[in-house]
Formats: sequence, C-alpha cells, structure tokens
Amino acid sequence: MTTDEFVELFNDPRFITGIYNYCDNWCERCAFTTRCFSFAQRQALEDELGFDPTDEEEGSKKMLHTLHDSFAIAKELIERGAAKHGIDIHSPEFQAGLEEAGEEDDRQYEAARAHPLTQAAEEYAFATYGWFERRGAELQARIEQAQKSDEVHPDQLQPEDVQDAMEVISWHQFRASATLTGIFSAGEIEEIGERMAEHNNGEVKTILIGLDRSLLAWGKAQMFWPQAAEEMMQLTSLASELRWMLELAFPNARDFIRPGFDDASTLLM
Repeated sequence: MTTDEFVELFNDPRFITGIYNYCDNWCERCAFTTRCFSFAQRQALEDELGFDPTDEEEGSKKMLHTLHDSFAIAKELIERGAAKHGIDIHSPEFQAGLEEAGEEDDRQYEAARAHPLTQAAEEYAFATYGWFERRGAELQARIEQAQKSDEVHPDQLQPEDVQDAMEVISWHQFRASATLTGIFSAGEIEEIGERMAEHNNGEVKTILIGLDRSLLAWGKAQMFWPQAAEEMMQLTSLASELRWMLELAFPNARDFIRPGFDDASTLLM
C-alpha cells in the first residue's frame, strides 16, 4: 500500500471516525469491522501479501511485513507534514531534539509502569497468567470431557460457555496494564489537555468493559468448576479492586460515548 492509497482509504466516508481508539482489538468478535479504518488497513496490507492463514510461520512473516509497511507509511506522512511546515527532520538540531524527547519518553514510561493503577493491573494480569499456567490444562480437559458427556450442568451452563469465558479472560488479562502504561506515559500538553483527558476516559471505559466481561467469565468458570472456585475468587478480587480503583480515578469514564459502539445512530447507517 502506498502512502497515497493509505490517505485515500483513511478518507473513505464509510468509516466511523476514531472507532479504533476505543475498542478491545478483538476484530473477530466485532460488529463494526466494515466501519473501521484500522481493520480495513490491516486487511488491505494482508491482501497484498497473499498468505496461507494455516501457516503460522508465514503468518508471522506477514505480520512483520505489515508492521514494516505501516511504519514506512507513517514515516512518509511525517516527512510530508514536516516539509509542509518548513521543518527539516534530518537536521542535526531536529535529531538532537528527537534524542532528548526519546530520553524523556523513557523516563515517562518507567514512571507509568510504577503508577499504582498500572501496578494493580499488572498484578491481576500476571496472577491470571500464573493460574492458567498451573490450572489451565486441567480446566481445558474438564471442558472437553463435559463436551463428550450427556450430563446437564446446573444453571444450563454449557461447556462451550466456559470455553468462551476462558477466551474472554485470556484476551483481556493484559490489556488494562498495556493501556494504562500508554495513558500514563503520555506527556502533558497544555493545549490539548482537555481533549487528552476525554480520550483517556474513553480508553479507561474500554478497560472497564473488559473487566466487566472478565468478571462475568470468571463467574461462569466458578460455576463450572466449583472445586477451584476459591482460587478463582482471589483473581476476581484483584479484578474487582482494579475496577474500583479505575472508577475512582476516572469518575467520568463510564459516561464517555465511544464512536460507533455507544452511538445508536451509527447502527442505522
């Protein structure tokens, strides 16, 4: 994809502006992929490559190539924008500024990782990861055994429901820490402070929804495997505490209207 093709695709009127900023990136489960520029860009880059989706090695090469193309397009757009404003990005002064900014970014990243909210998110993420390492295989075996059995589970909970619940938990477990690191790594720019605060509310709302879904998923797992419910409760406590901390720190996050997802009018277009 050339930069001009990228710009043309970006300006396609069928896309909902900014919808990709407030999603969980789980495209396979999204009803808005046809309205999402980010998804369309990825598909366009993948279609150019023509790969076998069953070949994991080829898929990895495809992903790296896609990233390479994306960075190349971003670089050219930056160069165009700089030239438009008479900025020489190859000058020693500009390069020195980039190096200084990079050092500041590193400091902000470390501070973001040390933030109490990020720490709480990482604690939940790694505790969940550890639990799956210890107990995931046994839970999977129980799910597969239940799928072969005619036994009716209490509350009409089906093995497929539990399988889906585990996928939900796995998908969301690290997203909170990654998103919060990004939020707290961003430098404060006075001119866009209000807009950035609103953007952060949208990103935090996405985290909160992921935690909501994860807690419901843990509930299904506990009903399915009551013998391990006490262990799971330790993880749900961490997730619940993180959700509470986020709602205290970002009291307006739940009210944020995410483009597309929370705007009913887009469903009619």
